Amino acid sequence: MKIKAIILFVLLSGPVFGQKVQKNFWKDPFPRKPSGVWEFYDFKGELEQTYDFTKDSLIYQKTFPQASNVKYRAITGSDTLLTKLDTPPILIGGSAVVMRTLTNNLKYPPEARERRIQGRVIISFMVASDGKASDFKIQTGIGSACDEEALRVIKLIHNKWYPGILNGKRVSTIYTIPVFFRLG
Repeated sequence: MKIKAIILFVLLSGPVFGQKVQKNFWKDPFPRKPSGVWEFYDFKGELEQTYDFTKDSLIYQKTFPQASNVKYRAITGSDTLLTKLDTPPILIGGSAVVMRTLTNNLKYPPEARERRIQGRVIISFMVASDGKASDFKIQTGIGSACDEEALRVIKLIHNKWYPGILNGKRVSTIYTIPVFFRLG
């Protein structure tokens, strides 16, 4: 009797009771017109995120301990604060979306290859309180057309974000993504 009660609790407490869950692995393309509940898996095959597109709700996000100490530039009204957020901006689909976009689209600029230019380009952009990304900029560059290539490819990432949360409210946040150029 006790075991049945525990099993029933687990089934009823799950986020997708009575719904079919779609699974998206890191090599799969992002769904074109998603609906319902989707699970997104990272390159290790581990569950990174569960999102309900019908309710526009983040159900689960894998935590990354190193992310808890990161400070973000949060925009609240006319003020910009450098602060830790309750929840940082989260790309729906997880890190696999970034990896897949970079892997499939990033081209090493011929000028940079010839000159043996390597390094890290950092692209910054704003994730608005409505979850849309805009105002893409090269924050740190290495030149030789790598900066422009990194900017071009980061703009290709789909525009579906869960916004940053500060004091329980959605806030616009400046977010950065590094792009590495290395010669083999």
